[in-house]
Amino acid sequence: MKRPSITEKSMSYQGARHHSIHEFTCDHGKAKDCLGEFIADETEFSDAITEMKEAGWQVFQKDGSWNHVCPACVKHKKQSAWDKMKENISKEPE
Repeated sequence: MKRPSITEKSMSYQGARHHSIHEFTCDHGKAKDCLGEFIADETEFSDAITEMKEAGWQVFQKDGSWNHVCPACVKHKKQSAWDKMKENISKEPE
């Protein structure tokens, strides 16, 4: 069973202050050095997404759901696509 890629936890600090922690899980998870998750300690969700993208994560919508891919898996996806393209080119008849 696939776990959800986003969870939000609300925590109260010093009584009246309300604070959200946003936790994102890498949806690709195939690179050896996959980061696994990104935790943003931001008040606003949009700030958490901005911080995540600045850290090199990809965030995109596919088939109606949001996907989050860590920098190591982004690199792995690009390398895999490049290797597949080279393999297909080498198979072409001359």
